[in-house]
Amino acid sequence: SSSSSSSSSSSSSAKSNRNKIEKDRQLIYGGWETEEDRYSYAQVSLQLTEGDDVEKLGHQCGGSLVAPDMVLTAGHCKGLFNEIEIGKYTPRNASDASEIFGSYYEIRHPFYVDNDHYRYDVMLIKLDGTSAMGRPVRINADSSVPSDDNTLTVIGMGKQSNGELPNSMQETSVQFIANSECSQVADEHGLTLESFLEPDMMCAGSIGRDACFGDSGSPLILKGEHEQDDTQVGMVR
Repeated sequence: SSSSSSSSSSSSSAKSNRNKIEKDRQLIYGGWETEEDRYSYAQVSLQLTEGDDVEKLGHQCGGSLVAPDMVLTAGHCKGLFNEIEIGKYTPRNASDASEIFGSYYEIRHPFYVDNDHYRYDVMLIKLDGTSAMGRPVRINADSSVPSDDNTLTVIGMGKQSNGELPNSMQETSVQFIANSECSQVADEHGLTLESFLEPDMMCAGSIGRDACFGDSGSPLILKGEHEQDDTQVGMVR
């Protein structure tokens, strides 16, 4: 079975769930500005536009357009937003030209558990309309992809290391690391992944480059020559 909710419940659940989730959201640092419309499928911003605390309004999570009316994002982003903006490129500009949708319904992975934000942290959002600004991204269906020699790209518009939203969407490159080698690499850098790395997870990273606060749900891709050649292989937790 799977859980879903209509757009009418999005605003109230956003207020009640936001605080307990806030510390789990992520963002990009060590990145650079993307070319506008190069990743139109990733120009997705899950926005909170209602509430008493003005500082908590705005961009909450990223996502990717996987069909003209479907967005893929992180499961723990559920309840944090009441609008979905497609075509967003400058997160600090409220008047940035974009399409604004509500959530018709949301489907989390059936194995997702609220108090475990590591496993099956995936959700589909059915929009209450159809996007004309974004080109849906191809989703990977090949279990042999990515491979050890692949450099992957993370795209997002979450806050930067200075705590501020970027002027425009950011990207950074990270190296794919097979799960069998990931724990060893983590140990070498003083990290412990033993209780976190599961078969349904992917390991990728580079020194000085990562995802950060507000990038949850943003796509991890194998970049092609053109946008239509990109393949989404994962997402930011």
